[in-house]
Amino acid sequence: MARQAQEAEPADLEVWLARLSQLGDAGRRELVGLASGGDTPVAVESRRALERYLQELAARAAASRGAGLSVGDSEAAIAMAEALAEHAAKFDWRGRVWVERIAFRLVKQVEEYSPETTVRILEACDKALQRLDSATASSRRMRTIPGSMQRPANGFLSAATPPDFQSQQTSPAVGDRTQPVLDPSPGSEEYDGFNGPPIALDKPSGSPTPLFNGPQWQAGSAPRGSLNGGYALSRDAFVSTAPLGPVGMEDFGVAPSPAPESAGASTAAKPLPRPAPVATKTLDAPLPPQLVDVPPPDELRRMLSDYRSMTDAELLFAQDSADLFQRKAILRVLKERGVADETVGANRSAAPQSTANQSTANQSRARVAQPMPTDRVEAARLLLQQPSAATRNTLRRLVVDPDPRVRLEALTALATTNDPQLAELARQRAVAEPDPEVADAAQRIYETLRR
Repeated sequence: MARQAQEAEPADLEVWLARLSQLGDAGRRELVGLASGGDTPVAVESRRALERYLQELAARAAASRGAGLSVGDSEAAIAMAEALAEHAAKFDWRGRVWVERIAFRLVKQVEEYSPETTVRILEACDKALQRLDSATASSRRMRTIPGSMQRPANGFLSAATPPDFQSQQTSPAVGDRTQPVLDPSPGSEEYDGFNGPPIALDKPSGSPTPLFNGPQWQAGSAPRGSLNGGYALSRDAFVSTAPLGPVGMEDFGVAPSPAPESAGASTAAKPLPRPAPVATKTLDAPLPPQLVDVPPPDELRRMLSDYRSMTDAELLFAQDSADLFQRKAILRVLKERGVADETVGANRSAAPQSTANQSTANQSRARVAQPMPTDRVEAARLLLQQPSAATRNTLRRLVVDPDPRVRLEALTALATTNDPQLAELARQRAVAEPDPEVADAAQRIYETLRR
């Protein structure tokens, strides 16, 4: 039947694959094997047939919520997971996303299965992803492709099973059949198992005694979760939810103030304060320290927003009358746009040091902005040789366009500029580019830049 599906016409291919998926576990194993064939029509349609069957399985699981799935559906899920583990090494680096998506969908449905079925599914999914990692670890292309979703470091089974699981006897409490709330559901159109929200199989708050009959255990710091038989999957086991802090003084080169010490800390280890030095009347007396007025974070954000709305030439000329924090913000915006360092340095050299103070240590503090016309013209000339920030960003997006001709033209146009990201983009294209002509051009550009 699998050979007939491979030799079928494109119009009859979907019919053959649908018939193959109805042949039970053996047919679905054949479908997983056909799905590992790369980008051929048979492989693409096989993956679609398996996803449709998985959606049907999820729909039946939602319809039978509270009563459990049938033995046939449980065996079908086990067969799909074991087929993924069997054929995982055959998938190329492009099939990694699909294998992870199917594995995550199977893992997300384990609350409807028995404990034995759950363990077999988790073990098979772990084995599939481990074989996929070992098969693609030596590939240079995999190093430039980010992972699709963070999964547990030690596998699904280790994240879902308490440490003393082998010595525990699971005895679910009577009447405690509270199911996790999954939104969106695995069968819905909004969730595709890969680009959707983080997986969370957590028990709703206020639910009764957990199903696991033993010591309280959970993976991560999320609320206690429960599955049929007592397996817990926490949100922290899959994806990090650490919040990003606001814009602080560190972005502008200012070290944060030290944290205040606790009131109850011991002061025995603190050194004694040094006595104040006796003031002597000398000619080389140091100047008093200068006080720097640090603007608040809201002012820094507003300053960055204003500078991002200015052109590159306006930013370069604005450095002449800028203070410390304004200059830091201007340099940050210019670096975000990819302006070369020599262009920024040419305009920065237009501010000579002041001769008001003869002390070498204080000359950098007392720098006065006095622009020189020749340096300003040179900075503007260098700036005109570079494309605008919008043009550079557009070319960077076109370098990864689906059309190889567009990628080649964008890479060639980007090579005529001194974009600071050109070397990294050329290296990535030389490694991950499927088209030989584009890969050869990227390799030549990268070798030229590395000389």
